[in-house]
Amino acid sequence: MFITITQTIKSVDAKASREVFKLPAGAVSLALGAKLRKETLDINPSDANRRGLVAGFGGVGGVPTVGDRNVTSGYVEVAVPIIKGLEIDAAVRLDKYENVGNTTNPKLSLRWQPMEQVLVRASAGTGFRAPTLLNLLQPQSQGVTTNGQRDLLRCPVVAPTNIDCSTQYNTLGGGNPDLKPEKSRSVTLGTLFEPTRDYSIGVDYFNVQVKETITSGAASIATILADPARFSSLIVRRAPDGNVSGVGPIAFILQGLVNLGKVVVAGTDIDLKARVLNTGSDKVTLRLNGTYFSKYDVQNLNLSYTSQINNPANGGIGVVVRWRHTAGATWDTGPWSASLTQNFQTGYRDVRTALQPASVPTRNVASYATYDTQINYTGIQAVKLTLGVKNLADTNPPYTNYGGGFVGGYDLSYTDVRGRFVYVTAGYTFK
Repeated sequence: MFITITQTIKSVDAKASREVFKLPAGAVSLALGAKLRKETLDINPSDANRRGLVAGFGGVGGVPTVGDRNVTSGYVEVAVPIIKGLEIDAAVRLDKYENVGNTTNPKLSLRWQPMEQVLVRASAGTGFRAPTLLNLLQPQSQGVTTNGQRDLLRCPVVAPTNIDCSTQYNTLGGGNPDLKPEKSRSVTLGTLFEPTRDYSIGVDYFNVQVKETITSGAASIATILADPARFSSLIVRRAPDGNVSGVGPIAFILQGLVNLGKVVVAGTDIDLKARVLNTGSDKVTLRLNGTYFSKYDVQNLNLSYTSQINNPANGGIGVVVRWRHTAGATWDTGPWSASLTQNFQTGYRDVRTALQPASVPTRNVASYATYDTQINYTGIQAVKLTLGVKNLADTNPPYTNYGGGFVGGYDLSYTDVRGRFVYVTAGYTFK
């Protein structure tokens, strides 16, 4: 009683690179590449699923599906040294997805090193993500809304005898053969400052915009039913049956994959490193890697934007916290090394429960930190032995209303349900 989904990819690619000519500042390099790819999809339900005898897959969830497509890609890249320490890299990539479309995406990057201790880097380009075969061909499956839903067209005034005033409606989800590709634009700007080999500071700003994002459901059930005229394309109705509205009863509410709106993400990555002890035989290194989100805006149906940062009620993408980092210390001595790492993220404002009065402020979810440790031994030739512990103190995650219900009151998007976890690994490198 299961469905087997098999996806295969067969590809062949070729690439070449060489220096083409010299400039006063150095050699101009050229790289070329091409790839041919064949993708296949085979959805094979069990006999019980095909006959609709297994709950949870909907009325058509057991439909066998087979599909394939060809993908052709090619790129050209050239690196040009302008002056000593300044290099520009330009590239363009072409992709052709069968039954989806063609795309051309350029990228321009700059690398400037005015002195040995300072590096400046920047880039700008566009991107493309085609819907997968599963996105396109996954069989549609039926579901059902919660009870108490109302069709405003057939029930403009609540009447106890009118079933359209309080009922459940069928939903229809799954793949969508009319999906368009996601397209993006990105800009990055960063610098690396390394006054000595023992200290470095890296700061990188990023801004990414993605449009025509592929998402499940163009709008929530509540949003669709609140304005059935506007969202009529998402409501499939039966033939009129004499209701004064002139429209038939709802057969399905569409909740499948669609292209919807735009997402804008911006922030800063920080990378700090300091080797505070270096005696030759003993080295102690401190490091911090963190990300600060200044923007994570998702476009709404009315073309406005809602920030997802520290917003748990954001449509199921998980909490995007304003700041998170890993900070650690590593001690190396001979064949031994040991490390202690902190995983940290800031807190956020919780969602309001159904029983919480509007006059009561929403609670704060506390920040969350766990510690991992690891010991490595490389004293045996070609062998690496590791003993490690994740969540050393077995720290419980902070309670959230957002993470209530079956997940036990904490947020699965950033919490490892195993708690403290001890592991041992052994690796051997063949030469």
